Amino acid sequence: MRESERVKKLCGLIHLLGGKIKTRKKVHKLIYLLQTEGEDFGQSFRFHNYGVFSPPLAYDLDLAKSQKRVSEQDGRDGFSIELLSTSKPIGQIADQFSDRIKELAQKMSLKKPQFLEALSTVVYLSRDFYSGDDLREKFLELKPDLEKYYETACRFARKELTPFA
Repeated sequence: MRESERVKKLCGLIHLLGGKIKTRKKVHKLIYLLQTEGEDFGQSFRFHNYGVFSPPLAYDLDLAKSQKRVSEQDGRDGFSIELLSTSKPIGQIADQFSDRIKELAQKMSLKKPQFLEALSTVVYLSRDFYSGDDLREKFLELKPDLEKYYETACRFARKELTPFA
């Protein structure tokens, strides 16, 4: 997927979520999780200090800023990425997401970044063939500070995400 298409799809997701997403960290987790559900954002991910991370997505966010498609601001509630244009083409891109992806994106966007970090870590590790006690052990080795989110992340994954259904 070309970078212009990736940026449009990113803007479509932001539009879908009301024109604003708090923190880049949350954007990375949302897009990773939506990709695991089959929505192609054209991003590749690796595991990083803060969980799944996509260098191309970081580039696309910077590109969208330089093209004045989004702004990134530090407000009372922390950093947020805000869509600058709600043009008809952006709305049409958002409309192309399946109902399942729309519902899942909206549900997950309401979660704290720490929860999404825990959830994306659980999904990432399970794709590396960890399960049961091994999954928990590896999760706690990598993310001991997120232990309180582990069980709820696993429950959410089992209930909402295809690989766990």
